[in-house]
Amino acid sequence: MSDDDTKQSTNPEPGSYMPPKLRGKMNLDDEPEDTGNSKVANILGVVMLVAIVGLSALFWTSFQHQKVADKAKAAAEAKATAQQAEADSLAKRQADSLFAARQDSVTAYEKLHPKPKTPAPTAAAGGGATGTPDAAAAPPPPPTKFGIDVGSFLTQDRASSEQSKLAGSTSLPGRVVPKTEDGGTAFHVVIGEFTSKKDAEKKANELIVAQTIREATVTKLKN
Repeated sequence: MSDDDTKQSTNPEPGSYMPPKLRGKMNLDDEPEDTGNSKVANILGVVMLVAIVGLSALFWTSFQHQKVADKAKAAAEAKATAQQAEADSLAKRQADSLFAARQDSVTAYEKLHPKPKTPAPTAAAGGGATGTPDAAAAPPPPPTKFGIDVGSFLTQDRASSEQSKLAGSTSLPGRVVPKTEDGGTAFHVVIGEFTSKKDAEKKANELIVAQTIREATVTKLKN
């Protein structure tokens, strides 16, 4: 075997051996994309964290501002209510004081200026009046009476017929009263004679409840 053959057998084949530095450099060159993606993901995570923290801070600040505003509004309303109550109380005290002062003034004036008493007329012996004879006493006015107006009709005959029917069903006296309305004459049927308006209203309600009449209006009767 020659020396050349011995050298070829002892040296490794080309490509079967790679220096460590070269191998490390090649490994680094194989992973550039993974490193770049990891950096982008880290940056996005930081941005999202900052955004969340910022939104949380904004929400908390807004909440605190609203809370302060609500407290200020409530305090203002309470103050206004208290001021109004104090003003009302003061106005009432002033009104009461003014009323009391007026009453005292009237009482004092009446004490200083009493009203003169009217002397009662004296009768002469034998029952005759002294001095000039008095005029005859005016008769008292007749008492006011009230009736129940149960409706109006266009003709007097129709009103008289209705009045007669109600006189039988209610046992109340009645009358037909003509009245001028809207340029024409209407004939109203009025039943009953009551000495007070209250009694007339009570009877009218009873008749309506009993469905004897459909409508009723208390009116004064002419003497």
